[in-house]
Amino acid sequence: MDQDIGQIEQGDYLSQAEEAISHHEWAKAVDILLSATEVHDIGADGYEMLGQAAWWIGRQKVSIDAREKAYALRIGEGDFVRAGRLCLFIAELYFYENAQAVGAYWFRLGKEILEKHKDSAAYGWYLRAEAQSAFDRDSDLDGAMNIAYRALGVAKEQGDPNLECLSRHDIGRFLMSAGKVTEGLQIMEDAMSLVMSGQVEAMTSGRLFCNMIDACDQLVDFQRAGEWDTVARNWCERVGHSSGFPGICRVKRAGLMRMKGAWVEAEQEALKAKQELMHLYAFAAKAIYEVGEIRLRLGNYEGAEQAFKESHALGFHSLPGLAILYDAQGRSKAACELLENALSDVQLPLKRVPLISALGKLAIKLNKKDLAHQLSAELSKIAADFNSEAIHATALDLSGLAASAMGDYEKALEAFRVTLKYWLNARLPYEVAHARLNIANTYSKLGRNELARLEWETALGEFEKLGAKPDVEKVSMAIARDSDQPASVEKKALMFTDIVGSTALISIIGDAAWKHLVQWHDKILRGLFEQHRGKEADHAGDGFFVSFDTAQDAVRCAQEIQRTLLKHRTTQGFAPNVRIGIHCAQVSYSDSTIVGLEVHKAARIASLADAGQIIASFEMACDLDASLFGERKTATVKGITDPIEVVMVEWKE
Repeated sequence: MDQDIGQIEQGDYLSQAEEAISHHEWAKAVDILLSATEVHDIGADGYEMLGQAAWWIGRQKVSIDAREKAYALRIGEGDFVRAGRLCLFIAELYFYENAQAVGAYWFRLGKEILEKHKDSAAYGWYLRAEAQSAFDRDSDLDGAMNIAYRALGVAKEQGDPNLECLSRHDIGRFLMSAGKVTEGLQIMEDAMSLVMSGQVEAMTSGRLFCNMIDACDQLVDFQRAGEWDTVARNWCERVGHSSGFPGICRVKRAGLMRMKGAWVEAEQEALKAKQELMHLYAFAAKAIYEVGEIRLRLGNYEGAEQAFKESHALGFHSLPGLAILYDAQGRSKAACELLENALSDVQLPLKRVPLISALGKLAIKLNKKDLAHQLSAELSKIAADFNSEAIHATALDLSGLAASAMGDYEKALEAFRVTLKYWLNARLPYEVAHARLNIANTYSKLGRNELARLEWETALGEFEKLGAKPDVEKVSMAIARDSDQPASVEKKALMFTDIVGSTALISIIGDAAWKHLVQWHDKILRGLFEQHRGKEADHAGDGFFVSFDTAQDAVRCAQEIQRTLLKHRTTQGFAPNVRIGIHCAQVSYSDSTIVGLEVHKAARIASLADAGQIIASFEMACDLDASLFGERKTATVKGITDPIEVVMVEWKE
C-alpha cells in the first residue's frame, strides 16, 4: 500500500475497506484490514468487515476468527442485537465446515440473545434460520411456513430488504414443496426483481440465485434452471471469481451440463467447483458427488466410487449414485439397503423422487414385488401433485419396468413410449437413449424383433455419442444376441414359480433368516428341476423360470415341488408357500434365452395361482391324463388380448 498503515487513522482504513467492499474488491479489503490489525485495534466494525470480505475469497478461518472477535467486542459494548446476529453468521460458517456441534452451540447462543430482542431485524434473521431448519432438517412444511411468515413480518416492520427478499423466497420454496408449484415459483421469481435491480446485498443475491436454481432442479425443469444459471454466472463475474458463490453456481452448472449430455465438460466444471469450495465442506461434497455421477455414466466405476465415498466423508449421503454403482458392481442387496435407509430419513416429496426411482428399479430386479408396487404408486402420486413432466416421465419409467417384470409387456410398452416423448421434449439425451432401450427390450419380449432392433440401434448410437461405455456394451450384446437368433422354433413346457407373501415373511423373520430360507428353497427346487430334466432359464429373487422338453416332465416336477414342501412343513413345522404356473407352446430363442409372447403367457398363468397351487394352460393339459387336472376355467390376464383357459393341477396324494 502507498501509505504506511501505522500512519492511517482508524476511520481512514475502515473507510478504505468499506469502499473496497462496495466494489466487491474483497482481497483488497482483507489486505487493508489484516495490515491494520498489526498496529491498531480495528474494533467490532473492522472485524465484521474482515469476516465478510474473507468469506468471499475463501479464507474461512480468517472469516470465523474475525467474527468471533467482533462478537466479543459487541458483547463488551453492550450491543447484544449485533452480537446475536454475529452468532448466526458464525454458526453458519461452522455448519459449512461440518462442525455440527460447534455450529449448534453458536446458534443456541444467538437464539438466547435474540429471544430477548424481538423488536430487532436480527430476531427476524433468527426466525428465518429456524424456518430453514424446520424445512430442511425436520421436513415440517407447515411449521416452516408459519415461521417464514413471522420472519417476513419482522423484515417489513424493521425495514430490512435483504431479510424481506429471502423470507419471500423461502415462502415460495415451501409452497412449491407443498405441491403449489405455480404459486411458489411466482413468489420466488417476483423476489428476484430486487436482485436484478441491485437493491439487496451480494450475499443475499447469491443465496437467492442458489435457491432459484435448486427449485428448478428439484422439479427437473432444466430449461428454467439453465436460464437462471446464465443470469447467475454473469452475476458471479461481477462479485469476484474467488468467492464461494461462483463455486456453488459451478456445481449447479455441472449438473445441468451432465443432464444435457456434455459429460467431459461437466466433470471439468465439477472438479473446478471442488477446488473453489474446499473451505465450504457441505458444498464441496456436492461438487464431488457430481463428479461421481459423471464417472458412473462414463463407466469409470473405480473413479466414481472414490468420488462418492469422498463426498460421503464430507457429510453428503452420495445417493442415489453410490447405490446405482453398487448395483452395477453386483452388490444389489447392499444398494437396496442404502436406499431404503435413506428414504426412511427423507420426507419431502421432491427430495424423495430420485431415491424412489432408484430403489424401485432395484426392487424389481430383486423380485420385491410389493415394494416395487408401493414405490411406483408413490412416485405416480408425486408426479400428479407437482405436475412436472420430468417427474411424470420418471414415474412412467418405473411403472413400465414393473409392468414388464409382471409380464404385462403391452402396458410396459405404452409407458415407455410416453416416457420417450417426455425426454425428447426435455432434450435429455441419456434419458432418451434409456427410454429407447426399454422399448427395444419390450419389443423383443413380445417377439417383434425388427422393431426391437431398430430401437436398439438408435439407442446404441446415442450412447456412443455420450460415451456411456456400460450402456454401449449392454446394447451391443442385445443386438448380437438378436443377430444370432435362429429362425426355427421349438415346443417347450414353461414353468414359473415364486414364493407367495415374500415381503410379509421377510418382515416377520428378518433379512438374515430370509437369506437362509431362500438358499434352502433354491437348493430344493433346483434339485427337483434336475431330476425332471428341467433347464433353468432365469432366476430373480425367489422365483424361477424353467423349461422342459415335455409337458409330462413339467407337471411331475411341479407336483413333486409341492409334495416336498408339504412334507417339510409337516415334519419340520415350516416351509414357504409356493405357487406354480405351467404352459406348453412353440417358443423362439434370442441366443440361449427363450423369448416371445408365450413366455409372457406362462408368467401370467402363474400369477393366477394361490399359495400351494399349480395352474396350467388347458391346451397343455389336453395332451396328458385328464385325472391330473381339475375343472377347466376361463381367465383374463394383463397383456393378453383374448381370455385363456386354465386348469388346476392336482398334486396331493
